[in-house]
Amino acid sequence: MQMNLVIYAGQTSKEVYRVNFKSFDIQSGLEEHINATVPDEVFTNGSAKAEIRIQDSKRNVVFSKTMMMSSYRIPKSKAFNLINDNSTEHKVDANRPITHWLSNIYVAVLNYPITFIMEEVPSELHSVLHVSSVGTAYYYSPVFHVNPQLQSTSDWLEIPVETPLQIKKLALGVTIQPLSLGKFRLRCMLEQTSESLRSLGFKEKDVEDVRSLFTDANIYLLLTTIVISVLHSSGIVSAPA
Repeated sequence: MQMNLVIYAGQTSKEVYRVNFKSFDIQSGLEEHINATVPDEVFTNGSAKAEIRIQDSKRNVVFSKTMMMSSYRIPKSKAFNLINDNSTEHKVDANRPITHWLSNIYVAVLNYPITFIMEEVPSELHSVLHVSSVGTAYYYSPVFHVNPQLQSTSDWLEIPVETPLQIKKLALGVTIQPLSLGKFRLRCMLEQTSESLRSLGFKEKDVEDVRSLFTDANIYLLLTTIVISVLHSSGIVSAPA
């Protein structure tokens, strides 16, 4: 399979950059680092978006996704300083989001073709499974998932307001990451949880705080902590006397 990426200006949809990556397979994935040409608007509080498209060996498109490459966010350093400094200057800065660039794109792919019973396909996979039929047999295309909002906040880099306009390129990493079924399902469930919290009226900052528990923390340490807490509360494990 092969992936290509196109970057557009956010407002005009004018193409400014296109790249074709080398071939990959779903077991080994892909990791590339490039200097991508970006729209001038990104440096003046404008926006940019990108489209990724993945084709199989027959040039059939098996996955495509358009996403925003820029986002207005509160600078992390300013938010941290606000905790330690109650000055008016920091309070003003904390309420003034600035443009951040998505410096890494992570594409999750199910790393092994699994046979599902039609009636037992996990609900969180319904939106990412694309099924076709040949006679009485059903097949699904390679399963991919992309959502920049599920990535670590460290992947969003602040673009300083004083950035010279002659700078036209920004660093961009692209990773196609093979995941086991369990990890892939967890990623899809986290996306659905975020959407459910929004529908319940939670603010975006609250939703982001919940996501960061999984994206910014060590997931294995977090799950271990949860399991130990459950075992303690159930009395299965007790503290030494």
